[in-house]
Amino acid sequence: MAYEIGERRDNELVLRTFSKAFAKQKDVIGLVVHSDRDVSNTEKYIRFYNQKRPQRKLKKLTSVEYRRQFAA
Repeated sequence: MAYEIGERRDNELVLRTFSKAFAKQKDVIGLVVHSDRDVSNTEKYIRFYNQKRPQRKLKKLTSVEYRRQFAA
């Protein structure tokens, strides 16, 4: 397993990660590559889903609005 964390998602970040992985294991058969490239989009969707999207099953309130009723 190898990973890199960087300020930007660019080719340099990918190449550093692959270099680490190949240094640990020369046989790349079965190698799985995963990227959290869409994390910012996922976070935006979760924020929208919880804070902006009214839900019929919650009496047309957002998740946040619905939970606030019980916290008050």
